[in-house]
Amino acid sequence: MPKEKMPAGQQIVSYSGSFLENSLKNMLLLVPHGGAILDIGCVFRGFAHLAIQKDCQIFGVCIGNDIEESGESFYTNVVEVGELPEIFYKIPDDLFFDAVVCAKQVYDVWRYGVPLSSLQQRLTSRGNIFLYMNEAVRVGVLIDLLPGNIYVCNEADGKPALQLARQIGQTQTEQLVQALHKAEEQCRSLSAELESMRLSRSWRMTLPMRRMVARLRAGVRSVRLLFASGPQGQEQRHGLARTVYHRFPLPERIKRGLRNPAKRLLTGRVRSDYAEWIRCYDTLTDADRTAIRAHITGFANPPLFSVIMPVYNAPEKFLRAAIDSVRRQIYPHWELCIADDASSQPHVRRVLEEYVNKDPRIKVVFRERNGHISAASNSALDLAVGDYITLLDQDDELTEHALYWMAAEIAAHPDAELLYSDEDKVDIKGRRFDPYFKSDWNPDLLLGQNYISHLGVYRRSRVLDVGGFRAGFEGSQDWDLALRVTDGVAPESIRHIPAVLYHWRTLPGSTASSLESKPYTAQAGRKAVTEHLLRRGAAATLKDVCNGAFSLPSFAVQGNPLVSIVIPTRNGVDILRQCLDSLGRTDYPNIEVIIIDNQSDDPEALAYLAEIGNRRGHLVLSYPHPFDYATMHNWAVPQAQGEYICLLNNDIEVIAPAWLSEMLGLAQQPGVGAVGAKLLYPDGTVQHAGVVLGLGGIASHLHRGMSEAACGYFGRAALLQTVSAVTAACMLLRKEDWLAVGGMERRLPVAFNDVDLCLRLREQGLRNVWTPSALLYHYESKTRGADTREEQLRRFAQEHAYMQWRWGALLSHDPAYNPNLTLSAEDFSLAYPPRRRLPWRGESMLVAVPFGLGFLSPKLRVLKPHEELTGSFPIPLGLHGRLTAIAMLLSNYKGRSDGTLVLRLEDGDGAVAQGYGQLVGSADNALLPLPLSEGLIRLRGQDRLHFRFRLENASHPVALHLYPLGEAWGHGIDDDPDKALRIVLHVMEDDG
Repeated sequence: MPKEKMPAGQQIVSYSGSFLENSLKNMLLLVPHGGAILDIGCVFRGFAHLAIQKDCQIFGVCIGNDIEESGESFYTNVVEVGELPEIFYKIPDDLFFDAVVCAKQVYDVWRYGVPLSSLQQRLTSRGNIFLYMNEAVRVGVLIDLLPGNIYVCNEADGKPALQLARQIGQTQTEQLVQALHKAEEQCRSLSAELESMRLSRSWRMTLPMRRMVARLRAGVRSVRLLFASGPQGQEQRHGLARTVYHRFPLPERIKRGLRNPAKRLLTGRVRSDYAEWIRCYDTLTDADRTAIRAHITGFANPPLFSVIMPVYNAPEKFLRAAIDSVRRQIYPHWELCIADDASSQPHVRRVLEEYVNKDPRIKVVFRERNGHISAASNSALDLAVGDYITLLDQDDELTEHALYWMAAEIAAHPDAELLYSDEDKVDIKGRRFDPYFKSDWNPDLLLGQNYISHLGVYRRSRVLDVGGFRAGFEGSQDWDLALRVTDGVAPESIRHIPAVLYHWRTLPGSTASSLESKPYTAQAGRKAVTEHLLRRGAAATLKDVCNGAFSLPSFAVQGNPLVSIVIPTRNGVDILRQCLDSLGRTDYPNIEVIIIDNQSDDPEALAYLAEIGNRRGHLVLSYPHPFDYATMHNWAVPQAQGEYICLLNNDIEVIAPAWLSEMLGLAQQPGVGAVGAKLLYPDGTVQHAGVVLGLGGIASHLHRGMSEAACGYFGRAALLQTVSAVTAACMLLRKEDWLAVGGMERRLPVAFNDVDLCLRLREQGLRNVWTPSALLYHYESKTRGADTREEQLRRFAQEHAYMQWRWGALLSHDPAYNPNLTLSAEDFSLAYPPRRRLPWRGESMLVAVPFGLGFLSPKLRVLKPHEELTGSFPIPLGLHGRLTAIAMLLSNYKGRSDGTLVLRLEDGDGAVAQGYGQLVGSADNALLPLPLSEGLIRLRGQDRLHFRFRLENASHPVALHLYPLGEAWGHGIDDDPDKALRIVLHVMEDDG
């Protein structure tokens, strides 16, 4: 057998002696038929026949290099990692293996001991880890630290050398313990020396020098960040590039010439990160294609799509790529309508006529004279007979399942008038980058940018009703069309597909490369938005932001309504004085200021409050009860005289005099609920730019920590937009809307009451809006007294539980965010894995049962073999559909367990369902799925479900996690009625 090319970092080993093949054969004897194998190092590439004989699924992990083309198709999936620990970010949590095969990348014991220990938790009950290396001594300590099924194979005979490794490991462990005691003694000695040094005179004298060194180190960190991957590195590089571009004294012609090469240099690392995400989560398999075709056959009335493509002198290579991307569609019901706008390049007619002869679904009209893109698009529209039109540029590409996904959404929502998807860019070499993961329908964001753009699908009759594409809007003709089509359309008729279905080609001179190449597009966009606002009867002006790339509307205040500014405070006279003094900068005159004094006892503060109470237009209300933000505002707001209420923290300082005028003009617009402001930390970075649900658990702020001048994710830090919620640190809304929803929820005395208020406004059909034009500083709760930690956590856990119950379904899919973006950071980075559901797989919605705070240490409730555990849990509000499964968090207890966890569920009407979960080694801290295979439970407004768990045929007990909550949210378990299990419901909504 010839030598195999191994990934970087491995020795090249001759397999002529059949060492590896024999070892793999021995290993496969321990793997069940059809088992799953994790192959670290991709050593199976040359031995496909071994796994094929047992019908195994092989998941390859290639470290530090690309896998060869010849081996890639053999694997079920292949991921590339730079270092072994990265495996745990790229393997789904619910995937377990019958064998883990590690090649020589485990050479460094201390570097890979912890990852290998974690891999044990991903084994099935009979799973094994196989290590290949020459010297057992190198893994002696590692084997001693990893109890369980570990096999070490050497190259002498390929036989297990476990006993030798453990003997060596025992000796090395004893040596390490002795070394540890010695190191601890040295540590104590060094600590004493350090304390003496800190008290010395020389230490104090060198303080300025050390500060200078600290600044130098900070500079070095900034430089390192320039070369880092991920969104932070990208933002650092782009910030530097913007500074250089605008300040460096070079002629504009040279700057434009350097712009695209600089972009390629700056986005290289981010592009490679996205490429890995594509490999893991955005690549169709043959099984996916088969499932998609099967799903299509079930469509009762499959829509016909007319793909509209205007053409003018398109490069032949990319023109063919665009047409071929339509012809490769898995969904068969389409027609391609092409209008050639009198191209002067002879290849265009030749290519188009060639495709017309190839495929009868392709129609072409050759215009006699050039009329530009709007006229050409209308000519293509005249050819269309489909139910929906789909817009495609002449050099762009559709993904192969683009029209299928649109058809599936139309099948689920037959009243859809407009559908759009996420998009990315593709360069001339076919490399994808710069994905734009969009929000659901966002009418306010559409005033600043054409975020609908690609892929846009419109009901043809609606497009004809509004007059098609309009001349005079070339470059933004599709933005103008989207604004006119959405006029007066019900929001539920506008559907967003959270998947990249369109690749926008970046070519020199295209707007995908730079808006500066076609400045008329921005002018046409502003014209389209201006006319849209006139049709709405809105008095607004537009200003350019982000160097003219986007527009920011400002709405004029109508009339002179009174605004009541409500400010809670306790002592903290300096911070309150700063807040009130800064209100003097406000350019809107008709305000009253209401101070809620919450138990101030500082004499200076009391004197200041007395003085404020004598001011004209000021009112001080005394609230002599413990701090409860919701209750004190529910008490104070009805006493306000204003038509509008502005909730304002006492640690706010006004920056922009027009802040209140900007917010009030927006609050007066039809359909607007709460309006939020752009809040900055004192260092000028963003503290609040809208709230995202699910971020960090319940909710958190967008763009936190970003520079105030930064445009953010596709301009969203600088654009007006609809958001799910805004912070009450600075919030404006109509008093009648506050009263209509009953003010703030009393069960949220401190946290999330503003988020809950916004979501209840949203339930009433209102939308919450964030504007960057209202700019203020926020010094973050400087005067509120702190609770004791135990009380604070108990209250915080119950507030979490309430939000999980009240808004559980929204917490994982904020309509103003995107399920392909992470809930672990505030920087719009990618989600691993994404939370979107694929229509061809019939995936259920996942909703957590209220459990409070996940970071609190739970009590472990031991469930012994044949023991039963009973109780009941609350069902998150508003869930409707068929319950298909639940998943429950459990852990090992005194050894790994096999067997079956049996579940019985019963609702209040007597409906019963039963499910079974197989304990495959009961991996620590893992959610065990229990599919419901017997009976049926439909969620339709029940309060609770009663459960009974029983452990059968198990070798060891298992431990269930109980989180402290209080009896209102507890699951009523034995002696722990105030604690809750960690349970996730799987709900199929379409059966609701």
